[in-house]
Amino acid sequence: MAKNQKLLDYTGWMFKWSKSFQLNTKKCKSLCIDESGIPAEHSLNIIGQKFGSLHRSPINFLGRWIYTTLSDKAKLKNVTDKVENILKKINYLALNRVKQTWIYQFGLFHYISWDLMIY
Repeated sequence: MAKNQKLLDYTGWMFKWSKSFQLNTKKCKSLCIDESGIPAEHSLNIIGQKFGSLHRSPINFLGRWIYTTLSDKAKLKNVTDKVENILKKINYLALNRVKQTWIYQFGLFHYISWDLMIY
């Protein structure tokens, strides 16, 4: 942990030296993992400002949520629930099979394509 803080202190010095870079600690998140592979709390800071941890809130990066567990199980469950709800809504509509197929092809697939590409 001390080596990480030393690196952050040097990075903070670079920010001060450049005078043109602005640091936004709201956008800074970190994940510290101990020797046993379990995520651990930390108290790292840069230029005297503490920044967040993935323990408190996950981050969203290009549509992908990153959690402390580094697992996609929660997101996969959300995607499957989303698809099941949409399928139920489409089946509830009083439409023939051709129109339902059109909704699947041009509505549902485009709606969930990003989630399927990311995960």
